[in-house]
This record gives sequence, C-alpha cells and structure tokens, in this order.
Amino acid sequence: MIRERTYSNIEKKVLEHPSTRLRLRAACNEQKKEHLDTKDIDTEKEQGALLFSKILGEPFKEKAYGNMWKGHSYPQNRTLSGFTNSAKQWLNCSNYTNPIMRHLFCIDAACFGDISKTKEDKNKRKDKLNKAFEAINTVWEILTCQNHTTSNSPFDYFNQVADSELTKATNNLHTNINSVSLPNELHELYKINDPSSIFRFLSAYADTCGIEDSGQLDLWSMDMASLSILSHAVSRINSTKNTTSPLGNLGYDHRVYLMIFFAPDEVIYKSKLYQHSLQDEKYKTTFLAYTAFRNSYRSQLKKIGITQKDLDSLLKEDEDNDYPANIGLR
Repeated sequence: MIRERTYSNIEKKVLEHPSTRLRLRAACNEQKKEHLDTKDIDTEKEQGALLFSKILGEPFKEKAYGNMWKGHSYPQNRTLSGFTNSAKQWLNCSNYTNPIMRHLFCIDAACFGDISKTKEDKNKRKDKLNKAFEAINTVWEILTCQNHTTSNSPFDYFNQVADSELTKATNNLHTNINSVSLPNELHELYKINDPSSIFRFLSAYADTCGIEDSGQLDLWSMDMASLSILSHAVSRINSTKNTTSPLGNLGYDHRVYLMIFFAPDEVIYKSKLYQHSLQDEKYKTTFLAYTAFRNSYRSQLKKIGITQKDLDSLLKEDEDNDYPANIGLR
C-alpha cells in the first residue's frame, strides 16, 4: 500500500504560491525597519541576534523568525500578530499594486499549476496571468492611451513611479513624460484587445525613446521582468513541441529578456552581444543598456533580500533551459 504524501505548512503554501519563501524574506526585512537603524540592516542576512537585542518584550519568538527567514515554515497567526502591517503586506499574495509585489504575483502566475492537473487549477492560473497582464497595461496607459488622464488609482503611472523602491518621482517627470511624442510605428505595436502586446511596446519604447529617469527605469525594468516570465508562461501553455510559439517574434523577445534579467553572469558574458560589444560601439551601447536594466531589477530585489540564487530555484525552464546565444544581434 502506497501512503499518500503529507505536506508541511510551508510546502502547501509554496505549491499554491511559489513566491512564498521570497515573501517571507521580504516580510522579515521589512520588520527589521521597525527595530534597526537603516545603516545596520543587511537584507541578505537573517540578523536574528541583532534584531532581538533591540526588540522590547517578545512580540514573536526568535526561532519562529529564523524559520521564516530560512523559509523552513510558514508563521502562525500568533507570530504574525507581532509583525507590522507593512511587513505583513508582503504575505498578501493577492496584492499586486506596487511593482515588486506585482512581480511576485507574476511569479506565482507563471509557476502556478505546474504540478496541477485539474481544469480548475489551470483556469486559476490563466486568471492570474490575465490579471497580471491587465495590471501592467493599466500602469502604462500614459504611453499607450493618447487621451490618458492621471487618477488616484494605485495603478496610475505616477503613483507607481513614486512607489519605486529606489527613487521617487521628480518634479519634472509629469511634464516630461506627458510631452513625449511617440512615433506612429511604436503606437502600432500596441493592440488594445491584446494585453500581451504591452511587452513588445515597452521593449520598443526603451529602444526608441530611451529611459533616462531613474524612477521610470526601476518601474520599466520590474514590469519587463514580470512580462518576460508571463510571456514565457503563456508560450508554454499554448504551444507544443510540434508547433511554433503562438507569440510569434515575441517568443524570441521574451527569451531575450529572460536572459537579461535572470541568466547567471557567466551566461551574459559568453553571449555574442558581449563579445561584439568589445569591438563595436553600437553593440557596446546595447550591452550597456541591457546591463542597466539588469542592475535596476536586481538592485530593487536586493532591497527586500532576494538574490540570484533565490530566482534560480524558482525560474528553472526545465527542458527549455537554453538562452538565445545571439541576444541583441538581430
């Protein structure tokens, strides 16, 4: 008789929300802000002893905090009751209002259902994918919708930039972006009835107009990283080994951005683009732009304690794990 496997509380959470361990790390780092000076916080270290030397009383157990940090167990309510609201918000898996939380939501959407077989599970996954695409489309309406007006919505572009982990919106940004005149061919890339077209639009926008404001760079990089894994998920859901990608050229583009944001450094430096950049100024410019995107994305995640190793454990591409060698050379 084969005994059915039993799952721990953390395993159950991870099966439903693959980003759970990343969220726990973010919650722990957010909690540090309540008790430690900013200069003393190291987001890549647990710092349990230092933290509990500063805490008055015992709002939660040090062991429970350590298990949260390591991702060994999901905290019980009595532990979470000692955390700040800003720390607990990272554990709200349905919140995708700010760029990093939206990215974690996209990770869940892209990974969710890999071990699920039922039609209900597959529908849940598609619903998450649709919500994520729609949210990113709403954020960037300031560029895609010519009659866009600002609002108090959390998805409004200016609220998103102001919510950047690294920078705040500059006083001139409202004027600068509203005065941007986009080429017609760029507008033609965006299809209002095709939410996935925002991926190609934002890619072309960066190539055509450039991104100089650091707040916009943070937002663009985080959303493009999200779109690359969403597009990869859509490609794998809709395609088979006997068919081409239903995303057309986007099937290539999303793999390029998967490489930019997620590939190990050694893969980047073995790419043909990097080799060409050593001798050709045009390719050097492209390589430096990709490096800026990559650095922006990783710097934001580092603020909440997420590392390359953490991403590697989540975003494995199974049998389809090769990156395009001719990145940036089309």
